[in-house]
Amino acid sequence: MILAHEYRCYPTDEEKQFIAQTSGACKVVYNIAVAANKEANAKYWAHIEAGGTKKDIPDEAKPVSWQQISNRVTQLKKTERYAFLNETPQNAQAKAIKNYGTAQTNRIDGRAKAPKFKHFDKDARQAVSFTTGGNNIVYRNGKLKLPGMKDSFNIHWHRPMPADAKIKEATIKRNLIGHYYISICFETNILPEPNNTAKSIGIDLGIKDYAICSNGEVFNL
Repeated sequence: MILAHEYRCYPTDEEKQFIAQTSGACKVVYNIAVAANKEANAKYWAHIEAGGTKKDIPDEAKPVSWQQISNRVTQLKKTERYAFLNETPQNAQAKAIKNYGTAQTNRIDGRAKAPKFKHFDKDARQAVSFTTGGNNIVYRNGKLKLPGMKDSFNIHWHRPMPADAKIKEATIKRNLIGHYYISICFETNILPEPNNTAKSIGIDLGIKDYAICSNGEVFNL
């Protein structure tokens, strides 16, 4: 069973800077993918307007896959302009590229519009996702350590993780008022406990008494 829990978290100033930088790098990577496909789309229509058909579309005019974007980003990191991408976790950037791939697939299937450029507004929301693989995400004894972070993340564990939880993904988000949250997606065989806090009662409006509830409580005017 795949479940997800969201917790409030309290990063240090250093960790906040790390989250901001990583979020920005992920936006850059995502925008590289969007730009690549816009360029391919322009070449596609130029091909059609020149008398070409859908059967003889040149490779450079076809949709760019997330695997191709990943290879392109790897090459761009070797340039001076994009060398800063080497300063943030590859894991988070790979997830951003896969997110683009999902958005592109949904567009092709007609389930969504074409992916758009992400903005870099000063007060924009920040989001960074990490996926498991190797020792990218370490959860042990109630503490969580994420790629690129020196220490365990300060999380308010308002409800415990299942003992057998296998973390699949973790996403840190900063909202517009500066609060940080972390959503942890995990696999478990332990069923969640039923919520017994929500109870319902019946109410009978009477003549002698104003209201009588099914739990025996009586209200009078």
